[in-house]
Amino acid sequence: MMRIPPGGEAGSHRHGTNEVFVNLSEIPLVVYWDDDPVKEETLGLWDVVSVPAGQWRGVRNDSDEDGFILGIAGGHDGGGVEFHPSIIARAKELGFELDEQGRRSAGFDESGSEGTSPS
Repeated sequence: MMRIPPGGEAGSHRHGTNEVFVNLSEIPLVVYWDDDPVKEETLGLWDVVSVPAGQWRGVRNDSDEDGFILGIAGGHDGGGVEFHPSIIARAKELGFELDEQGRRSAGFDESGSEGTSPS
């Protein structure tokens, strides 16, 4: 389950499996997927959408209240995760050190004290 703050977003990523999203709040949330063209579906309370394996996907909250959504990726390992290149580039702009798969670089200190936090 994810809390999506007002104006917030769970950035674009993809899995090797389908992912089902269920809106758990009365706040409408926008699930988007694919790249060409981007498809969107606004979900109300208890609405469900399934995004096919391999497609970029994310969730956006255009409201002024917190929203809550459940994302369920299939398979025994959730199909792994790959972050969209734009997400990796933005994280690097903010001073986070990530590898090309969007994973924290070696030497990451959980306290964020080794150059992984924005300066």
